[in-house]
Amino acid sequence: MKTVDAIKTLQDLANKGHYLLTPTDLRIAFKENGNTFQATIKRLRFEGILSHPARSIYCYELADFTGRDVMRDAVCVLRPGEYMYESLESAASMWSVISQIPIGHVMVITSGPSSTHRFAGGIIEFVHVELNALDFANCKTVDREPHCALPLATKEQCVRDLMELKRSVDLIDWEEVEDNEQD
Repeated sequence: MKTVDAIKTLQDLANKGHYLLTPTDLRIAFKENGNTFQATIKRLRFEGILSHPARSIYCYELADFTGRDVMRDAVCVLRPGEYMYESLESAASMWSVISQIPIGHVMVITSGPSSTHRFAGGIIEFVHVELNALDFANCKTVDREPHCALPLATKEQCVRDLMELKRSVDLIDWEEVEDNEQD
């Protein structure tokens, strides 16, 4: 595919909110396979049109993703169709329940398998729990759109998750947890 045609295709996808794409997404969008597809990807990466921030994810660099949390959006691209939300230490840090900030480390509760993915500038950790639609609906989360596609566990939910999954609770500021319960 010619570069100009690839940019038009990628821009159309970005206008619909798809600036992070899997190789399958790109094969379908470009209508290419095999060596032709590989050559197109290699050229677009060399020209700075596509980057490869994580295994199985390409980022259309000409898209306007200002204000988006790319790493957390990537979580949703890596695991489409799964129930998931950010929790554990990364959420506890956001709620000031723990004072340590896990820089570049996003912990995600998921109905899918546990795994770790390296991402440009950080690590995405998926932690499996048995979640069906009803269980997920009962989890207390906060919607972060339009800046992030990944829901965030509430303060109470992330503390509950830490305890249920037997993660370290030594760093929890219990006064901070109790302060919120009285609000």
